[in-house]
Amino acid sequence: MNSPFYVGCWLVEPLLNRISTNGEVVHLEPKVMQALLHLSEHAGSVVQKSDLLKAVWPDAFVTDDVMTRCIFELRKALRDNSRDPRYVYTVHKRGYRLIAPIRWATEPAVAARGFSPTRQSKLLLALVIVVLVGAVSLPLGINHSRKSRIAAVKSIRAHDNFLKAQQYCNEATRSLWDENGGNAPSRALMYYAEAIEDDPYAAEIHAGLAACYDHLVDRQKMLPSQGWTNARKAAEKSLAINPRLSGPRIILGKAKLVLDHDWGGAEQEFRQAVASDPESVEPRLTLAEHLCRLGKNGEALLEAKKLQESKPVGPEMVGRIGMLFLHLRQYSEAETELTRAVGLDATNPFPHYWLAILYETEHRYSEWIDQRLRAFQSSGSTPETIEMFRRAYLKSGYKGFWRMQLEIGRDWGEAHPESAMTLAYANILLRLGDKTGALNYLKKASEEGDPDLFDLTVDPLYDPVRSDPRFQDVLSHLELRNDSVRNLETAR
Repeated sequence: MNSPFYVGCWLVEPLLNRISTNGEVVHLEPKVMQALLHLSEHAGSVVQKSDLLKAVWPDAFVTDDVMTRCIFELRKALRDNSRDPRYVYTVHKRGYRLIAPIRWATEPAVAARGFSPTRQSKLLLALVIVVLVGAVSLPLGINHSRKSRIAAVKSIRAHDNFLKAQQYCNEATRSLWDENGGNAPSRALMYYAEAIEDDPYAAEIHAGLAACYDHLVDRQKMLPSQGWTNARKAAEKSLAINPRLSGPRIILGKAKLVLDHDWGGAEQEFRQAVASDPESVEPRLTLAEHLCRLGKNGEALLEAKKLQESKPVGPEMVGRIGMLFLHLRQYSEAETELTRAVGLDATNPFPHYWLAILYETEHRYSEWIDQRLRAFQSSGSTPETIEMFRRAYLKSGYKGFWRMQLEIGRDWGEAHPESAMTLAYANILLRLGDKTGALNYLKKASEEGDPDLFDLTVDPLYDPVRSDPRFQDVLSHLELRNDSVRNLETAR
């Protein structure tokens, strides 16, 4: 369906990836045009979501989020409204139906172009002769050249889409609490799908997609079970192409921990990642963090000190080293690294957030509230929101702040059901002294498979309830072996 046609009042030109009406021209992304073409081919009928996915992304694994974003972009281009549609109608839980009338665009008459039928026939005959001669004399050369050009174009396009995907993934993972990112998660996944379709054998693109899912779950932009299932598939595809990459190996280790509760298998993947790239900080730090969770504190502390001596410069990496020292109960070293992380990039919210956790652990509340508010500011929170939290702290102290956080967190969670807020509620209630409420939410978070639960083994916040049978039940749900539990109890 490459010939121009009308959808309602819009002229659709598939080969140019554009639509136009009354002098207005709108260019569409290739996948958005493909979706429009597939819906047009079945105009009036319901197109199942699964069929649309197969038609538009035949060789790529994508989620419904990508398709939803694609339809959103199509409606936007057509000036359509999902609540009162004139073009694309959503059939709940089934798919989509194109409801606008379809008609072919009438081609201008041949005479209007100054061609007589005889002259047109002669030109067509001459063209056929040229093509035939070329096909006989240089069949392999022309075919090879054309394939090379197509491959080169696809490779460039894949790289461009890969960069766009990374950009939107970074935008989507900018903050824990605010609205930064907007529709960036679905945009990131859509561009990854585009890049993979153009270059399905680029291991780094699959690796980037796996890391993107990791970040989206970590920043509470996607449910853990969905995100980690997709992350594992992308990592496996990447390693099937290039088994020497360390990044996808780390993702596989995390997936084994989060999805399978396979602590030993995760450790093996992390060690293999280190073996693949022994000079890189990320695999070594990830392994050290896991060893700390397992209660292998001696080995974890040794690696933490080596990492500290290597002086990495990324603020989030330095901050993670600081948090590793915090979880090892080495508070002086933790403060050194976390303060350095803040100094490396004062605009990054995470070092402020982590330093606040250290001050909170040591009951240094005036320093804690300062870093908390700096984290809000760096993440893009409005001055009004920051002032609201500051006043809550001044009026009612530490617990006043957390009561405000609980109220706002619940409102935010209701508006963003894709976010995993249950563990956050448990953490807040524990800070407010409601142990029963906190442990109830903790049990629910374990049923939901929140990946941050695995830090329960090292988080100082939970030291007051470690001996509680309800807390031990949660650890049992994480399938920690008895010897690991004993190591943890001894270490704490």
